[in-house]
Amino acid sequence: MNPETIAVKRIIALEGDTVITRSPYPVPRQEISLGHVWVEGEHPEHTRRSYDSNTYGPVSKSLIIGRVVALIWPWTRRSWINTDDWKGSNRVIERRPDSDMHELL
Repeated sequence: MNPETIAVKRIIALEGDTVITRSPYPVPRQEISLGHVWVEGEHPEHTRRSYDSNTYGPVSKSLIIGRVVALIWPWTRRSWINTDDWKGSNRVIERRPDSDMHELL
């Protein structure tokens, strides 16, 4: 993946967390290294249509340039994103004790 390409993905794991990966990632579990996050697309059932950490691995936090604050398309689903409603991922099997997903939100 070209780091110049802009992508919108959900962060599901932070540094120190261990996540259960999906195909085509070569190993079934991945511990997220210092300074990185694990990102995934919105529709895990369509993994072949989404390029995310399961394709290119953990992403450097230095590549994160912003955050999504609103959904504008499709127009019928437009709304503000409420980060307090974020529930986390059931695929993170080991979360570091001081992990706070809101530190990036």
